[in-house]
Order: sequence, then structure tokens, then C-alpha cells
Amino acid sequence: MPFSLQTMTNVVQELIGIGLVEEVERTGARIRGNPHRGLKVVADRGYALGIQFRWNACLSVLVDLDYKVRDIRTTPIDVPQSDIDGYLARLEAVILGLIESYAGKDIWTVGVSGPLPIEVPNMPSHTLSLPRLWTDQRWFQSFAASVGTATLRTRLERTTGLPVRLLNNSQAAALAQSMILPAEARFVYVLAGLGLGASYVCGRALSQDVWKHGGEIGHVIYRGRTLSSVMSASGLRESIKLDLPQGEMEATLEHLAAHNQAVFEPWLDETAPILRFLVNFVEAAMWPDGIAMGGFMPTVLIDQLIARAYPLSDSVVPPDGDPRRLMPRLFRAKRGAEAIPLGAAVSTLSHSANPELPNLIARRRVA
Repeated sequence: MPFSLQTMTNVVQELIGIGLVEEVERTGARIRGNPHRGLKVVADRGYALGIQFRWNACLSVLVDLDYKVRDIRTTPIDVPQSDIDGYLARLEAVILGLIESYAGKDIWTVGVSGPLPIEVPNMPSHTLSLPRLWTDQRWFQSFAASVGTATLRTRLERTTGLPVRLLNNSQAAALAQSMILPAEARFVYVLAGLGLGASYVCGRALSQDVWKHGGEIGHVIYRGRTLSSVMSASGLRESIKLDLPQGEMEATLEHLAAHNQAVFEPWLDETAPILRFLVNFVEAAMWPDGIAMGGFMPTVLIDQLIARAYPLSDSVVPPDGDPRRLMPRLFRAKRGAEAIPLGAAVSTLSHSANPELPNLIARRRVA
């Protein structure tokens, strides 16, 4: 870095002084002269609260400065479907209660993820919805129509007194996955949730300028149907006639995947060609190093879907097995939907993902 030795020494001493960094013994250090010292972040000096809000629950994690999960909780939100104001009040109370329960821990910020829509201009006329809507989908539509992201952020910041960062679920899942991939990786994360979303990550940061509307990829039309209507957890439960909402749905899908996989055959046969199309669509547009897939469905089912999508057609990207590849062209994400709260927290503590991180550190400097 273009700084003098004295400047760097001063910076490190200040970081040590505010408790963010500590010196450690360094293996292989020279014996003569001033011994080299190692430095490491003090993980428990700061925390972020990661939140995923669902139609009937709040999933939360407490994450330290090493991006390690220190606590996991699920809190029910039992509010009538039509009472959006009541839901927001309950969500505020849950988040505030979580912060108060971690008294003594310096929580820097809150990352919040949920079914937040991205506005797509000039949407072509077509049927976006499935033949019917479940309770969770009706709630999501009502919430999106009533609460904007700016309103939600302002309200939560006022309640908590902390900076709040909002993401949609595919963005949060993508950031969680990025932490276990090479730092320079450029990849697309496809999340088969209640709808279908995708996010593009470059250098462990969300690339919204390059692909601003990736979260709404489910609106892409393939042979007269939107991708969301088939290649999503909602499309899956419609295919097998599973009349259960999110929460109950996942547990039943896991049971079926373990004991009656044949029920999924029609869905797999229909969805594999669509996934093959989606891979070529994304590769032609983004030229990613790879495409990760996760969702609100059993991992064994995602594995089978990916296997049926192969062999992939030739594309603009190098083929699998090419020595230039950092990862396969298409693979199951090791961090799926269950990592969404982690991704929300990482989005606030990662210097790559959050350009406001220096301001969070500056607050501790003043204190």
C-alpha cells in the first residue's frame, strides 16, 4: 500500500487501542533484530445481527468479526395475514428483543433479508402467477404492495438505533456462498425459493450495476411460462400437489425426498431443460466463472436436477475441466437457503460487500 512505515504503525496501534486488532506470535519470525509480530482481528469486538423475515417467522443469527455464527434463533410471528402494520410492529419487537438479549455485545449493524422485489421496467405482458396462491405467497404480495424498502429500512433504523442494510433472499444467499469460494470469483447464485431469483457476485460483492434486475429472473419467459412458475419451490409443490406453506413445506419435501423420490420425477423431467436454458441465458449475458444453485428444497433434489441438466450445451465460457475454471459451470451451493441470515450479516461486516464498513469502524474510534 502507498503508505509509509510510520503511517501503517500508527494505524495498527490505533486499531489495537480500540480493541479491533491484537498482536500474536508469528511462526518463523526472524531471531535477530526486532521480531516480526502477527496481527489478527479480535472476533468478539463486534457483531452483526442477520435477519431473514418470513411470512410467519423471523430467523436470526449473531455473527462476529470473523464471520462466525455465534447464535441462531427462530422466533414465530403470529399476526393475521392482512395486518401488515401489525406484522411490522411484531418484527420490530422481535429484532429489538434480540438486540437487548445480547446485552454486553457491541452490535454494529443489522442486515435484513426477505422477499423484497426489484422493480423491473417495461415488464412484458404475461401471466406471472401460478394457478393458485398459497398463504405465504398472498402475504408476500400484500407485503410488497404495502411496504417499500426505503420505508422498511427507515423504520428499522429508527427502532434499533443501528444502521440497517436490506437485501433480497438471493443476494443474501449469494454473499454467504461467496465466503467459501475464491475471493476473486465471479459467479451467479440462482435461488429457487418461493419464486426464482438470481444474484451476481464479483470479488465477494454484489454487482448490481452489471445485473441490476437479476433478482427478478423468474419473470423470464420460456415456452410461454415464467421460470418461477416451474423452477421454484412453489412450482415444485404445485407439481406434486403439496398444499402446505413455507415452513411446513420444507419438512415435508425432505421426508418425501428420503422415502418417495418417485413423486418428483415429473417435476425433474420438466425442469431440467429449463435449467439448461437458464445456464446458457446467464452465461451469454454475464460470462461467470460458475453458477451455484440453492433453494427451499432438499439438497438431494437439487443434485438430481443439476445432474439431469447435464450435459450442458457449448457456451461462451470455458467447458468443465478447463484448467482456467475456478469452479464447475453449474453446481449446488454449499450454503443454501438456510444461510440467508448469515449472508445478511456478512453483507454488513465484509469490507467487500459493504462500502460503509469504514464508518462503522469510525464510530468505535470516536467511542
